[in-house]
Amino acid sequence: EDGKLKQAITRGAEGRIGEDVTHTVRVMLNVPLTIPYMQPLEVRGEGVVSWANFEQLNGELDEPYIHPRSLAAGSIRKLDATKVKNR
Repeated sequence: EDGKLKQAITRGAEGRIGEDVTHTVRVMLNVPLTIPYMQPLEVRGEGVVSWANFEQLNGELDEPYIHPRSLAAGSIRKLDATKVKNR
């Protein structure tokens, strides 16, 4: 809205609205918080963790993840956004 990120939500399941993850998306380095477009706009995307990043991050975690997809999903849903910022 007005070129600024207003809200980020997960896609949900079975037609339900997903979770609000704006707090974590705002700290992700590759997500722009502003764009030069002032009209209302809905953008869809996906969180992805490469195998190389997965192996590096998993080595630093107390409880490792099984797959990059689960690391991506777990990271986006973290309540503590400061932990996501460094991923």
